[in-house]
Amino acid sequence: MTSDNIKNMTSYSEEIINYYSSSQWLYGLLCYTKDTLGMHFGFWNQNTKNRQKAILNENQAIIDITKIKKGQKILDAGCGVGGTAIYIAEKTHAKVWGISIDPNQIRLAKKYAWQRGVASLTDFRIKDFTKTNFKNNFFDVVYGIESICHAYPKSAFLKEAYRILKPGGKLIIADGYTSRKPKTPLEKDIVKKFTHAFALKELIPSQEMTKAIREAGFINIKAFDKAESVAPTVKIFYDKARIFALPAKLVSIIPFPIFQAPFRNIVALKMAGEASKTGLWAYFLHSADKPKIIKG
Repeated sequence: MTSDNIKNMTSYSEEIINYYSSSQWLYGLLCYTKDTLGMHFGFWNQNTKNRQKAILNENQAIIDITKIKKGQKILDAGCGVGGTAIYIAEKTHAKVWGISIDPNQIRLAKKYAWQRGVASLTDFRIKDFTKTNFKNNFFDVVYGIESICHAYPKSAFLKEAYRILKPGGKLIIADGYTSRKPKTPLEKDIVKKFTHAFALKELIPSQEMTKAIREAGFINIKAFDKAESVAPTVKIFYDKARIFALPAKLVSIIPFPIFQAPFRNIVALKMAGEASKTGLWAYFLHSADKPKIIKG
């Protein structure tokens, strides 16, 4: 990697940290409770009554698909404030590591793990999920919920996940994508505004992620279409974004990131709703295995 590339990636990391640092108060106020600690869309079904339950459903899906059990080593890549990692530790008694490049998120995750009585089962660290320094073949499961969208390129994360997973280990990625490459000026504008608001380098079609996972060496790749499962949350956020867009825009005039965060998030959530209406929005849960026998 050239010095210019390193400089660009450092700048990108700082942009991500600044986004989450300025938005954390908003997430804590509007996005999660002390029970969920989750900022993701969540999976709805016929028995789901609210978004907080949807968040827990998505957490449970990680356990169900990977069959996590006591004694295993699990990595939450881009753990936020620890909601899913804490949930998994509570439910399975597996040892869960959580990593994030945002020091404030790690501080909060440690606090919440202690409050929930799982400090001994969790280990939260400030790390970049594309270069973790964990040992080879260390984890049984590596997962990322709405965090791998920040990886650029995606192969950087996938290569590292492959390295640190044990042979036969499981990879899980749940995230938002486009259903196709944007074609019209409207679709291109939606993607441009969404990526800028959420501090993303790119928003790729789901098929590109499937291809990247395969090229990284994973096998048994499955792509579960979860657009319907997250649709109620997309609509909830879209409706709220339309209501609060004007006051948030007025507040954003104040030249401090914490005042600009509400409008920035509203733009992103509004764009997700617009993408859903045009058929551009996609949400997939990918699962894949590292081969048990590594060739070469």
